[in-house]
Amino acid sequence: MVTHDRYFLERVCNTVMEMDHGAVYIYKGDYENYLEKRQERIDNYNAETDKVRNILRRELEWMRSTPCARTGKAKYRKDAFYELKDRAEQVYRSSSVDLSEMGGASRLGSKIINCKNLSFWYGGKCYLDNFTYNFQRYERVGIVGRNGAGKTTFINLLTGNMDPSDPGTLTGIIDRGESLKIGYYHQKGMTFDEDQTVLETVNDTHLLSRFLFPHDMLNNKISKLSGGEKRRLYLLTILKEQPNLLILDEPTNDLDIVTLNVLEEYLKEYKGSLIIVSHDRHFLDRLVDHLFVFCGDGVVKDFIGSYTEYRTFIKDYEAEQKASAKPAVQQAAVKPRDNAAKKKMSFKEKQEFAQLEKDIEALGAEKAALEEKMNSGTLPYDELQAASERFGELTDLLDEKELRWLELSELS
Repeated sequence: MVTHDRYFLERVCNTVMEMDHGAVYIYKGDYENYLEKRQERIDNYNAETDKVRNILRRELEWMRSTPCARTGKAKYRKDAFYELKDRAEQVYRSSSVDLSEMGGASRLGSKIINCKNLSFWYGGKCYLDNFTYNFQRYERVGIVGRNGAGKTTFINLLTGNMDPSDPGTLTGIIDRGESLKIGYYHQKGMTFDEDQTVLETVNDTHLLSRFLFPHDMLNNKISKLSGGEKRRLYLLTILKEQPNLLILDEPTNDLDIVTLNVLEEYLKEYKGSLIIVSHDRHFLDRLVDHLFVFCGDGVVKDFIGSYTEYRTFIKDYEAEQKASAKPAVQQAAVKPRDNAAKKKMSFKEKQEFAQLEKDIEALGAEKAALEEKMNSGTLPYDELQAASERFGELTDLLDEKELRWLELSELS
């Protein structure tokens, strides 16, 4: 499998193959083992380079010694000198984006974005229902939910980037601060002029080199760049403007793991407000302090904690409900956004709720059994491929059913 999901790699894979600098390196073990062994390989390579440099110094003295214009110097030794010289210049540098001198965010006032009684309908479907929230300075919000629940629509409402050709019914208030400067990294990416060069797109050689665009790439046309290189260039165009509200919609797609790690380090030190829409559990766990959970039908719930804590809460609460004759909802952890009186669960919803518990338990058991098979290392390729596809389907199904279960659990 080819993936940037580091939790998935850590839990499932027992062999990691890395493509790096034109070579393939194979590491037996999990993802953590790969990181350790990879660093050992780099350290050993650079240590060997230091030894070669010491030898090169002695050979350089010999090359400079007299008689320099005679044929007295053995040709084989002169050839060996130039080979040593080439090897001594080969210091391994990890391909990582250096964001240390990108600067901080622009000055941010006390008002970011205030939403009051915000609702949005489109095509007879409710994407947001009576949402009220005031975003705060230096706040870090993660947005999660199944595809189609309205996450990107919500972001476009906040930024004012709704497509005018697709009007919906919007009610409520969106009040943006005067000093607000939004940087929006969205899924569609930037529309580049494919005939422009990298340097014509971002005329800053210093920043380009820090984003892994060396001098020999600056005159490459955009059309020659890979998908990952275009994403990296797009990210640079946003960060260099120093926004004070950074919105990232699925930023981990098409970015390699090394770049993701450095981006995470930058965002941890980022001095502005941050909103992230992502399915990358590791990325969310490291960067956000609470979640907006999009449950569908316009329902948005606020969970204080990381994504892993949110998933643990659902599982723990489900276990408590099974053990209790009269289950009680822990309203303090996850609460509805509106202050309307709670609805009673209908007979149909009670049936759905009971079925959801059975489905979640069955899907969880199937996922665990499938994971064990994938870890065994005995599955033929075609079965492993089918198992990998099913594993992804199960993950999506569990996410969808757990979100619906959480929504129904709010009803008394």
